[in-house]
Amino acid sequence: VRSFNALEAARIPFVTLERVYDKQALSQIGAPQQVYKYWLGEMYHDNTKAGRLLAEALNNAAIKAFTNKPTLRAIGIGGDFYSESLERLDGLKQVINATSKTVLNQVVAANWSRKEATAKIIKLQQRYGNSEIIWSASDTMALGVLDAAKKLHLMPGRDFVIGGFDWLPEALRAIEYGRMTASIGGHFLQGAWALIKINDHNKGYKAFLKGDTSAHVELKVVDQSNIDKYKILMKNINYDSAVDFAEFSLQHLEQTKQPLQYRMTADAFIEKLSK
Repeated sequence: VRSFNALEAARIPFVTLERVYDKQALSQIGAPQQVYKYWLGEMYHDNTKAGRLLAEALNNAAIKAFTNKPTLRAIGIGGDFYSESLERLDGLKQVINATSKTVLNQVVAANWSRKEATAKIIKLQQRYGNSEIIWSASDTMALGVLDAAKKLHLMPGRDFVIGGFDWLPEALRAIEYGRMTASIGGHFLQGAWALIKINDHNKGYKAFLKGDTSAHVELKVVDQSNIDKYKILMKNINYDSAVDFAEFSLQHLEQTKQPLQYRMTADAFIEKLSK
């Protein structure tokens, strides 16, 4: 709120990325261009929906992998106690509550740390026995679980399934080799999309709508079914030269006589990156 007040007082237009503030702040700042007229808009994704996507992918994989087990046990590894992590965990809990086959043993916070995730999952597996599903709010912590698996002499895919968020190259490689089941990602495009919209706004296009609180960025699951398409993200890419971001702008769409509708999706970005 202090940041919003300072920007508003200085009459500096601004765009926010993600919703990392708490719910109390959300009630004070309202919607873009309402309480704060210089707040043009926000770029964020639905973390609860994304949490469900990961939980569904892991639960379905576990049901296929552990057909002889009447009950599946799950562990949730959150990042911290702020909205991003908590909303992702809400998605996990919604999926668990909707199935009678899976129980949630415990949820812990590992502070987005690989090392802390390793230490905590070792204790949790010892406390509950080996849980078949390990849901992680980030790939970094999921990779910490894989580190722990070596110490526990457990094999990912055979003894448990694991997934996270962020599409880290190491995580995508782990999916390719069957060590991780899934990773949720696409939110790295939020910054690019915000800049594209700012550029359109400065050129007179209606890029930001007053009161718009919708989640514009759709996150996607990468798993064995589509890893080949997303493997390109493992490479060291100079995105400035690899992709012409102007092609996603309303200005470009108008110049090329296309409908004025943003198409900045992960699939569209990967297609341009692969050309």
